[in-house]
Amino acid sequence: MEWQGRQGTEVIMPDKGKVERPFSYIRKDFFLARSFRNLDDLNAQLQDWLGNVANVRLHATTQKIVSEAFAAEQLDLQPLPAMPFDALLKLERRVSHEGLVSIGGNYYSVPDRTRRVVEVHQLPDMIRILDGGRLVASHPVIEGRRQYRIDPAPSPRRACTGDAAWSRRRRPHRPTRRSRRPTLTGLLPGDRRAPGLEPGRAAMNHHPAMTTLDSIKKNLVALRMPRALEVLDATFRRIEQGEIDGIEALDTLLVEELTVRENRRVKTALMMARLTAIKTLAGFDFGFQPSLDRNRILALAELKFIDRAEVVHLLGPPGTGKSHLATALAVEAVKAGRSVAFSTLADIITSLARAEQDGTLRERIRYLCRASLLVVDEIGYLPVVPGGGNLFFQLVNARYEKGAMILTSNRGFAEWGEVFGDPVVATALLDRLLHHAVVIQIEGSSYRLRQHADLVPEHVRSKALITPPPAPKRRGRPPGRIQTDHDVG
Repeated sequence: MEWQGRQGTEVIMPDKGKVERPFSYIRKDFFLARSFRNLDDLNAQLQDWLGNVANVRLHATTQKIVSEAFAAEQLDLQPLPAMPFDALLKLERRVSHEGLVSIGGNYYSVPDRTRRVVEVHQLPDMIRILDGGRLVASHPVIEGRRQYRIDPAPSPRRACTGDAAWSRRRRPHRPTRRSRRPTLTGLLPGDRRAPGLEPGRAAMNHHPAMTTLDSIKKNLVALRMPRALEVLDATFRRIEQGEIDGIEALDTLLVEELTVRENRRVKTALMMARLTAIKTLAGFDFGFQPSLDRNRILALAELKFIDRAEVVHLLGPPGTGKSHLATALAVEAVKAGRSVAFSTLADIITSLARAEQDGTLRERIRYLCRASLLVVDEIGYLPVVPGGGNLFFQLVNARYEKGAMILTSNRGFAEWGEVFGDPVVATALLDRLLHHAVVIQIEGSSYRLRQHADLVPEHVRSKALITPPPAPKRRGRPPGRIQTDHDVG
């Protein structure tokens, strides 16, 4: 708003989702399954994609061609003024007992009579500290972390210069109501203080006026434990109220930090695995597919098949939950710390074909073999390009008995010769994919069409298995031969 008022222009703030949606579109439609030799090759492919795909498509929301809509709006766009605008970040910070303010992992000094809470204006190259709207300190931005910037200009209370001398000149720390609170160091068993230190001062303190709580906060910053730092004050209040003791407080801090790090690890691993649509076993409706053995799926969720480098086949008509189960098992593997790669058969063959043209097929196959679990979705939905079956066979052969796989298909194994366009290649694939395999056939109708089942033709909502099971054997003695008139005569 400040920039808008200075420039005299109107800024239209779009919805946050509309701003972020193009990035997801570019990531999924352009970057997915592509490889680039260098930056020039990336730019060349991007320009080709923009000219032939992105800018000529019909936008789903506006129902306009993207290039035509931009040409119409371009007439109203104006260039930004040439005058620079200093971006300003306003923060609120507390002043420590030694007169320092922590900003961006570094510490800046303030005058002695500054209040406990100050306002910080952070510019690209300058830090300004205000007390009640009045500028009290100004420092250049320090590069790195855990650096100290002490104002060399002497204040009326400072009689000499030098950082060490200024530390010694500070007033002796007077115990306040805040500093009398129980500290974690004092509550933990086996508390050992260095000789000569007064109570409440830990041996790890580097500054004579720094309390144990400030020292803990500084160390948490140095150890990069932001979540533990956030809950530190609340944890100490629980100690003061007698809800927990020192050991429980330490456990709380560690659990909070570990939880945040684990969630961040899982989120990053899911993005690396290209699992954009997250599905879970808890969200699967087993009641809609009664032919599916719930216990068998839960047994797969224990991930022992990954240790045995087995292949899990999920077969069934469209909409029966094959991709949901495959994604859910992949999510379980990510949570367990296993590396996962997820892709459709068409995207895998496209990436392998492009790598073969670039002369990097061996490196691409080696990359796809790194993951402990490779999920190949939608086998049989789209026709395989000529030569694609041979490329996929090389990948399967490289992972054979070395890495686990999950395959989903709406076609039976007898139809794979038609799917890959070569019965010989299909036979070689099945020879390796069925050697150490778990085959799960799902019988049922489409979950997506459950609310419109009456509008779907009978052959589409058929509940027949892809590969009909053999007729059950009859128990007991086989029936005797029935004689006919022909046999008698």
